[in-house]
Amino acid sequence: MARSAHVTSIGAVAQFKVALQNFESDVRDGLTTLQLESRRGMEWVNGRTVYWTRQVRIAGERLNEARNALERAQLSLRPEDQASCYQEKKEVAKAKQRLRFAEEKVLHARQWCQRLHHEIDKFQGKIGRLSQITDTDLARGVAALERVIAALDRYTQRGAADPARASNQSLKVADQGAPRDTTPPHEEINEDLRSPE
Repeated sequence: MARSAHVTSIGAVAQFKVALQNFESDVRDGLTTLQLESRRGMEWVNGRTVYWTRQVRIAGERLNEARNALERAQLSLRPEDQASCYQEKKEVAKAKQRLRFAEEKVLHARQWCQRLHHEIDKFQGKIGRLSQITDTDLARGVAALERVIAALDRYTQRGAADPARASNQSLKVADQGAPRDTTPPHEEINEDLRSPE
């Protein structure tokens, strides 16, 4: 059984096609933005790893400097001096604390790098599916709407043809014994709308 539709405005179908194309463009822009933002986030976390690794090196150098200063202060002490190198010991403790802090940050940054990399891979898989839908299904939808619009245009042009001329031509065809085209217009549209194999 043939299906039919009650189309009152070919322009509305054309507007829907344009809206679908705009939607497709918006989805593509959104996907591009998401991919760029996820890449930027990963680069930032990688940058933190590099930064804190550098801070570990700097903190190690400062710890060595503080230890050297403490050693020099201890060597310069005379037995009768009451000074206990308090300031130098304080600097060594501070440098050790900074080194531990930087080492913890490196560890955390590396853990976040691995975790974020895993999450971005999962995310890329999900938006990859949306990208595939955009590339195939939306493109097919736009193509189907173009076929619908073309079929409706042919249908309206056929119906708007001069009725007297159409009847004269059908009489001539009947007089010549050629078979007349008896395909109902809605069947012709349905045939036009079938997807090409």
